[in-house]
Amino acid sequence: MSFDHLNRAFHVAHAAGAIRGNGVRVLKSTASFLWVGLVGVAACKAEPPDTGTEDEQGCGEVFLCEDDLEVVAETQRSLSGATLVNGSIYAISVGDLAGTGSPQVLLGTTYTATILDGEGFTTAKELWTQPGDGRAVYPEIGDLTGDGQPDLVLGLPGSDDGAGQVVVFPGPVVEPVTWGTSNIQVKGSDHAGQAPKVTDLNGDGLHDLVTWSDETVWVRFGPVLETEPLGRPEDTFWNKDEGIELIAVDAPGDLTGDGVPDLAIVLGEGPEDTCSGVLYQLHIVPGPLSAGELDLQDPVLNYEGLELYSELMAPALDDWNDDGVVDAAFVSINREFPDLVWFQIQVYFGPLDGGEPFARFGAYGIPIGLVDFDSDGTLDLFQTYLTGMVAGPLDEQPLGYGEDCTLELAEDWTGGHFDSEVGWVGDLDGDGEPDIIMGGNYESEAAAMVVLSSQL
Repeated sequence: MSFDHLNRAFHVAHAAGAIRGNGVRVLKSTASFLWVGLVGVAACKAEPPDTGTEDEQGCGEVFLCEDDLEVVAETQRSLSGATLVNGSIYAISVGDLAGTGSPQVLLGTTYTATILDGEGFTTAKELWTQPGDGRAVYPEIGDLTGDGQPDLVLGLPGSDDGAGQVVVFPGPVVEPVTWGTSNIQVKGSDHAGQAPKVTDLNGDGLHDLVTWSDETVWVRFGPVLETEPLGRPEDTFWNKDEGIELIAVDAPGDLTGDGVPDLAIVLGEGPEDTCSGVLYQLHIVPGPLSAGELDLQDPVLNYEGLELYSELMAPALDDWNDDGVVDAAFVSINREFPDLVWFQIQVYFGPLDGGEPFARFGAYGIPIGLVDFDSDGTLDLFQTYLTGMVAGPLDEQPLGYGEDCTLELAEDWTGGHFDSEVGWVGDLDGDGEPDIIMGGNYESEAAAMVVLSSQL
């Protein structure tokens, strides 16, 4: 199995807006420790127990834990090595930006694009800084200029007085860059530059730029060599309708099983009444793409918040089972309990064609990826929650609240005062084993933690 997977465009969405990001972004936690564990989840939905407690809106019964959730584990491990950074982490990208032959970790924060390098990826250097403008920096690594070298691609949706843009710094990039550094600016409108992706979508062998704003999806075909605004006749675009929220745009690879990379667009609609959940729709635009307006077909998958107070996340899209076709994990977040948050997770193996999910279960976490962590030949679930992460075989045992508000883990990994918000799974050190990158808060300060497989 290869471990070069990066989860993209995965975020928590609210009825009144969204927190956008590469990787996984969740709300702040009131807890101050990290859970990481190996657990089992069954291919069925695990319902919380019925307590008979009526919610304030009269929409049904809610589940309450009178005491704190108890974590029971056979084994405990301790994690350490948090690296402090400037600003909350919204995005993680991995690649050989410096052209050294070894990967670096690139973090997008509220104020910076920060690179982690050196032994254990614990040396932090800010490559780009910006004033706080209400929007984060979204970094990506890829050859947009067509010269075979990795470029630094920055999505800056808060720049240019909120119009937003993508800025390309031709690589390799080793030292910090500024507006005075040679660059290519691709400007837009309505906070353009959100979560840019670099991939070949028109089949010409050159990398293209995918980005989006609050209103529009854009594809700029490569090579990108000149400073020109988005919206040229040669570009591909799609404008959303009134009353629809543009939740996420991704280009993770082949979604339909025909061997051609496709484009994924996730749209959201508000609840129909006070007791209904938010509705999300996954649309696939088959590749190869051409210039002009995209023809958005009917959604291939719909998923809805379970009930009142529920929130949804854009799907995690990646080829977890290494069959060449992208898979998906959908999450409904239900916040009707004062002490706990319950998640419903649905996993679909590609091609994504509207069929039944491979697994549907209740859990305390949000999936970042599926990978065989324990080398037993079956995929495990790597997930993060407000206070951390758990992973486990998908078909061994159910994961749910339990009658006594107890969470049973095969392993409980604690990392001091570290709250995880963003995650990445892949092979950083080239040993063929999965490693973990976590972004969050360490003792109330923004920090990243890299956990190599050799440390586990």
